[in-house]
Amino acid sequence: MPLDSGAGVSQPAVQPVVQPAVQTVCLFVLIVSQVVVMQSHLPRDVSGQMMCPHCQTNVVTRTEHKFGLLTWIIFGVLLIIG
Repeated sequence: MPLDSGAGVSQPAVQPVVQPAVQTVCLFVLIVSQVVVMQSHLPRDVSGQMMCPHCQTNVVTRTEHKFGLLTWIIFGVLLIIG
């Protein structure tokens, strides 16, 4: 039986296909870290707390005063002159 083009056969309706939109976002985060090294002077007159520059350990320094030869010479000259 031949098919008529207009004989009661309905064609399916064309339905639009909706595809989800895919957005690609490239996010570059640049983290800049600056390290500042502050080296303090070595405590000579009094004890102090500092960080060892070699092993990075906190240490407490100790000062010890000793009388040298020049001190005894000056003492002797002052003792003689009086």
